[in-house]
Amino acid sequence: MRKNKSELIRLQNLIENDRLLMGDNFQDLIVSDLHKILSDYFEYRGLPIIKINKNAKKLNVVITLEALAVKNFLVLPKNT
Repeated sequence: MRKNKSELIRLQNLIENDRLLMGDNFQDLIVSDLHKILSDYFEYRGLPIIKINKNAKKLNVVITLEALAVKNFLVLPKNT
C-alpha cells in the first residue's frame, strides 16, 4: 500500500511540475487561439508572444503583442 501511495504522489508531482513543459505544440496552440481572437480587435504584424512562468503554485502568463491600431468597434468581427 505504501508503494502505491508514493507512486501516486510521485505521479502527481510529475504532472504538476511538468505542466509547463508540454512542449512547443502546447504554446503554439495557445498562440494560434490568441491570434484568432486578437486579430478581431487589433491590427498587428507577427504573432502574439506568450511567456508562462510558475511561481508559488501559480502561473504567471504574459502575452505580448505590438499592435499597430485598434480596429473600429462599429464593425462586428467576422465569423470563421
